[in-house]
Amino acid sequence: MEVKALNQEGKLVEFRCGGLLGAPSSTKIDHLNGILFIDRMSKESKEDLRPELEALQAETRAALKA
Repeated sequence: MEVKALNQEGKLVEFRCGGLLGAPSSTKIDHLNGILFIDRMSKESKEDLRPELEALQAETRAALKA
């Protein structure tokens, strides 16, 4: 994965990453674009995990109200 970004001074920073650095880097880019891990899951996987996903959603809503 090739990454191009601007640093705090507005200067271009470029680097390549793969392996252990590539996975979290692409996850962070997804987050910046509003994409969550469940958006990348197959429909079948989501159905299999529905009870757990609904529980996490309920916990998150409760925590945001507190």
